[in-house]
Amino acid sequence: MSLVFTAHYDGQPISVLELRGRVAFLPHELGIAAGYIGDGQRFVDQIVHEWAESLDDDDDIAQIVGKELDALKRDVPIPPSAHSALVLFPTGAERCLLRSRARCSRDLIRFLQEDVLSRVVAYNHANTPARGF
Repeated sequence: MSLVFTAHYDGQPISVLELRGRVAFLPHELGIAAGYIGDGQRFVDQIVHEWAESLDDDDDIAQIVGKELDALKRDVPIPPSAHSALVLFPTGAERCLLRSRARCSRDLIRFLQEDVLSRVVAYNHANTPARGF
């Protein structure tokens, strides 16, 4: 688990994480960026209590604990007392944002797909050693 970079949508920071070789996002940050009032907890609550059954574990969503959580706490502002953290992979982020019906959810999805993921590809390309023949 590591922070790859921080993107900004409408002035709101979105941590772009690498987890188990995949891109992941913190749902509370997506909730804030989508226009949820406060700290984005309402969006997280909707995911956990309303939509979790329709999300695939390890494909759309993951619960971070133990050493992965400790690594995450070093990189992003998560309360030290937190015993776990929820992350969304790109498909899960898209599914949850569409369900949220937040006023800017489609624009936020487009931003994640076009801007953020293209930066991830460029980052990976720049940090992958060239292979010889």
